Order: sequence, then C-alpha cells, then structure tokens
Amino acid sequence: MNLQEIITAKVPGAVYTEAGDGMFTIPVEQFHDLARYLHDDPALRFDFLRSLTGMDWGEEGLGAVYHLESTATGENVVLKVLTPSREQCGLPTVSDIWKGAELNEREVFDFFGIGFINHPDMRRLYLRDDWVGYPLRKDYDQSGETNPLRMTNEVAHDSSPSYELQPDGSIIRRRNVLFEEDDMIRLRYEHGVKEYDLASCDNDLPVELEALILTVRDKYSYLYL
Repeated sequence: MNLQEIITAKVPGAVYTEAGDGMFTIPVEQFHDLARYLHDDPALRFDFLRSLTGMDWGEEGLGAVYHLESTATGENVVLKVLTPSREQCGLPTVSDIWKGAELNEREVFDFFGIGFINHPDMRRLYLRDDWVGYPLRKDYDQSGETNPLRMTNEVAHDSSPSYELQPDGSIIRRRNVLFEEDDMIRLRYEHGVKEYDLASCDNDLPVELEALILTVRDKYSYLYL
C-alpha cells in the first residue's frame, strides 16, 4: 500500500487534499496515535518533524500543520489537525514522540493560544507572561490599549504549567516545579567550583550571573531540562 492508503486505513476519518504537497486532515482524537504509528513503524519511520505551524483558518477553526519526513526513505507527509473549537483550543502534544516539538508547541501556544495536552512546560516562549491575547489569531485585539508598553520586569516563577489528560477524558492543570526552595547551582570559575543557594538572599552570587540564571530558568528552561 502507498502512504495515502496506509493512513486512510489507519484513520478512516482522515481527509486527503492534493493542494500543494498534499495534506491529510486528521480527527484530533486519533492524531496522537497516528503520529506515534508513523514514527515507530519500521517500514515508515517518520523520525523527523520538519516543522509544526499554528494556524487560524477563521471560521474553520484553530489548529496546527505538521510536516514530517522519514530520513530513512526520504518520504514526506503533511498532517493537519483542528482543535475541538476556538474556546476548547487544545491539541495532544507530540513532544513525547519528537523531542524538538517542545519549543514548536510553546511557540504555537504563545501566538495562537493553543494548549498542548501533556506537554511538560506550557509557558509562553517569546512574549511576557502578562501579555493579553494571542497575536496571530484573526480575532486578536491589536489596539495599544490591550498591551501597553510595560517598563517593569516580569515576576520570576519557580514552576511551569502543564495540562494532563485524565483516564475519564477530563483535563487538569498542574504546576511542574523548576526550582525547589533548596535548589543549589554550581558555577565553575578559573580558580575552582562554587555552589550557590538560589533561595538565599545573601548567596554572594554576582548580580549579573544571577540575572542570567533567572532568565534561563524562566524563559529557556529547555536548556537544562
């Protein structure tokens, strides 16, 4: 069977369109299982997520487009998935399948407000946490009154949100701890190694280094997780 036949056999509700490189629209309930199958099947081996792009199709709804490639065969496939509604704008994460999707999904959340269920760190990636709305949505309020220029620093958070799917189909919000109160960091200097307690106000940590560490903790935790 060719790839189109394989996917439609696996997901009978899949809709194929020939526009561009060709694209399969997959029901959201079956998307994660299909993604796992495409990645794990030894004959297919779609091991490379080339891109993950958030979309707002207006009346059709919100969703994402996934470009997958098999580095073994060179074959490509494009998958389109819609969220249940504009109000219930959630999709299953594929970061457990393609690790690189962690940042892609955070970017989509940042600009479209699409939350990815079971993603380990569902924080905004580029915009401030107190930013109101999602700039790439068609219904985004672009007036300067919504997001005035802020001259204050953001509050540093010690945890990140995640949304977990429960066996009964419900979704609960959790907080994943990034730093505990007794977290220690270790810095290597030319003259040796020194430990600092981030929870201590008098930890003797140079101000510039502390600011850098807090920025990495709050915005770029994927660098150490």
